[in-house]
Amino acid sequence: FKEKIERLSFYMESSGTVYKNHFAKLVEWLNKDNDEQKAIEKKSRKSYNIDELEKI
Repeated sequence: FKEKIERLSFYMESSGTVYKNHFAKLVEWLNKDNDEQKAIEKKSRKSYNIDELEKI
């Protein structure tokens, strides 16, 4: 979490943005990062769907 806290602090300082709840913003960023990672992993998985293979 240390990197995320530093990222939030830097972002707030450099942009002048103020958040009412820092914890909520960190959780939002963590969820977004997690969703992006899952999408990357899903995209990189091989498909073994027979219907898709028969199209080739």
